[in-house]
Amino acid sequence: MLRPPFVLRDVIHATIDFPADALGAVALDVLQTRPFQRLRRLHQLGLSKLIFPGAEHSRFAHSLGAYQLVRRAMAELDGRQLIPDLTPFDRMALGLAAMLHDLGHGIFSHTAERIWGFHHEAVTDRLILEHPDLQAVWGRHAQDGTALARRIVAIRDGGALVPEDAWMHDLVSSQADVDRLDYLLRDAYMTGVRYAGFDLDWLMRHLTRAEWRGRSRIAFEDKAVDALGQVLMSRLHMYKNVYEHRTARIYDAMLHGLMLRLGNLPRPALDAVGLGWLVAPMGEDLEAFVARDDYAMWEALKLLAQADIPDPIVRELAADLLSDQRWDGDLHEVPLEPARWQGDVFRAPYARGRLYVADSEAQILLRTKHGIQPLSEDPRGLRLQYAESPAMLEIGRPARHPWYAMAPARNDSVAP
Repeated sequence: MLRPPFVLRDVIHATIDFPADALGAVALDVLQTRPFQRLRRLHQLGLSKLIFPGAEHSRFAHSLGAYQLVRRAMAELDGRQLIPDLTPFDRMALGLAAMLHDLGHGIFSHTAERIWGFHHEAVTDRLILEHPDLQAVWGRHAQDGTALARRIVAIRDGGALVPEDAWMHDLVSSQADVDRLDYLLRDAYMTGVRYAGFDLDWLMRHLTRAEWRGRSRIAFEDKAVDALGQVLMSRLHMYKNVYEHRTARIYDAMLHGLMLRLGNLPRPALDAVGLGWLVAPMGEDLEAFVARDDYAMWEALKLLAQADIPDPIVRELAADLLSDQRWDGDLHEVPLEPARWQGDVFRAPYARGRLYVADSEAQILLRTKHGIQPLSEDPRGLRLQYAESPAMLEIGRPARHPWYAMAPARNDSVAP
């Protein structure tokens, strides 16, 4: 069993540190639990790794990066005596809230949520509160393990915090939180793109705490305004070039279409090949959820590509995903509608993320000589929003090269 002090090497932050303090000890204990180790087997960018060969990094590495950054943020605020009221209990809960923020992610990252219809935040909370491995950790490191679990969830969710503690939620969930600062740098590095670059050291050096509309919030000194602009521009370019890459969305739609067709098959046909779990609810049974990861899905695709099931298009989609054979895709700027098959064509919503939230309560705060104000109201601040009209992605079976080994012949009698 690993014990602090302990250090891991990291491609972005050089090291991930587990010193011999209360947070280091509990974080290293959490690292060795089954729910957290499962994150090793979830690719951070899901099926985007089929386009970016270097994108093999995991939710595990990213979660450790967020943990390292929140430790660094607390050290910076400590050095300027801005958090003298932070108790050892809350210091531990804040570090764990950052480390565990992605614990409830499903197969192929956000793709699973679109397919199975669950929210990873809700599953994260349940794992923190209910999973026996984590309950045992909380009991070993706190007098009241249940209270520690609830505090971690409260910091992560934010809604139950008193106004003077709102800054802790900002660190783990805001528009310039440790989650985004880590994944922008990590995803850009691992995909090989050069769109995400910002001065992380300068941002951390100018991190501060301020009162804003009756709540204690995280803010940045005005010297960091250009570095914050870099963060927003990095996010814009990463969305356009990586997160919303059209080919990646086609692969997502292929998997989504495959899962819809599976739902129309007799359950015994799937149970016979050990794949009934593919059409079962995800996130309700925590032990079953922890057992499901990207590796399980790739193995399922191998079985589906050769299974004796009465839908050849399922076999074809599985084989195409395994061999990186993209279906043809067209994007239509039309009102959203539910995902559905029309013959051999599958139509699915093309969901876009929000780059920046215009609500002043959610904006990045800047400390200037005129007081605290949202970044977008500062004349030097970058005012950036990214919103596009809704769209539907339509994919269809591609024309095959002569050498392509076709899946078993279609059976038009099978209802999609």
